[in-house]
Amino acid sequence: MKILVFSDSHGNVTNMKRAVEHERPDRLFHLGDGARDAQELAAAFPDIPLDHVCGNCDYPGIIPNQRIVAAGGIRILLTHGHLYHVKLGMGAAVDGARQAEVNVL
Repeated sequence: MKILVFSDSHGNVTNMKRAVEHERPDRLFHLGDGARDAQELAAAFPDIPLDHVCGNCDYPGIIPNQRIVAAGGIRILLTHGHLYHVKLGMGAAVDGARQAEVNVL
């Protein structure tokens, strides 16, 4: 299974569409800061499942801050980095994934 992951698109849907056309993934993830971009991408490729979460620059409330999805037999935590302060390192994100009982790769 090929998964294409996007984040922080901030309105640049054109490059995401090009990447999808080039890579031909089985599934798409968008990790925030472009919730409308994720919706536009889903509309452009309706046959490719897309899961997305809210980023720190997205309007909160409608889209969850994080979610757990299953893909290719593993559980994956989708989240935007700000919730786990990833600019300071990956430790908190890895701990969050372990607490959510998802696969840590």
